[in-house]
Amino acid sequence: MKMPACMDVATIAAFVDGTLDAPSRSRVVAHLATCADCSELVAEVVRTDGELSSAPRSDAGPRRDAAAPAKVLWMRRRGLAAMGGVLAVAASIAFLLLNRATVDPLVAMIGSERPTLARPTGGFRPGPVSSPRRAEGRSTNLQIEAEVARRLERARLTNSAEDLRAAGVAQLVARDTAGAVQSLEAASRGSGATPQVWADLGAALMTRFIERGDPDDATRALAALDAALARNASLAEARFNKAVLLEHLQRRDQALSAWGRYLELSDGQGWRDEAIRRRDALQRQ
Repeated sequence: MKMPACMDVATIAAFVDGTLDAPSRSRVVAHLATCADCSELVAEVVRTDGELSSAPRSDAGPRRDAAAPAKVLWMRRRGLAAMGGVLAVAASIAFLLLNRATVDPLVAMIGSERPTLARPTGGFRPGPVSSPRRAEGRSTNLQIEAEVARRLERARLTNSAEDLRAAGVAQLVARDTAGAVQSLEAASRGSGATPQVWADLGAALMTRFIERGDPDDATRALAALDAALARNASLAEARFNKAVLLEHLQRRDQALSAWGRYLELSDGQGWRDEAIRRRDALQRQ
């Protein structure tokens, strides 16, 4: 298999470790926006390190050096250090390229984290809403940062509703709510706007309403979610988000009705469990 030669392993390691200076980092991010191979490789490197770091260790096994840069450990784990320098990194890169998952990379990056109360479409997993993790005004998740840049560049080149939607979802997950609304509004204006486009626009507007409290965002979010459901009445994310939004608007009876409609659908058990908890809490009010 031909290895990507556009970024050398030292640059990848420094980017993942966060030790590049600002100009170099900007060049890498710009490159990742146009190179799917490097973007996916960086994502896999970071994800693999996270999995290795969280794996249980034997008491007799090697312990992590607290002073070592966390993200460089992927080069040294599981005996790779014994292989030596660049050969070790090349071997790990080859393994990652040969064993890439086929799932949507954004869903794989997020895992069980839930950046927003509103659900984007695309198979995201349930769970408590995670706290923002920011450094110097940007997302600290390098995987998401690279994926946002890649999707935005693709949307710029194609201007298709689907690519604009994908970019908007990535921005929403990265907590760039204003950017997400802008991308998804552009997607909704296209002739190829799908129910998912309208549902994700509703999710972004709902998120901005929760953040800022502007009632106009709530009105527009409901309209977008209704537009999604008019095109696909079984779209679970739109049903779920509409019920949550009605709760936030303190429309108890409408929210209860919306939860009932949602629970008629087939959806993941974790999402259904949350819906039941929310419905039951409303019923006790």
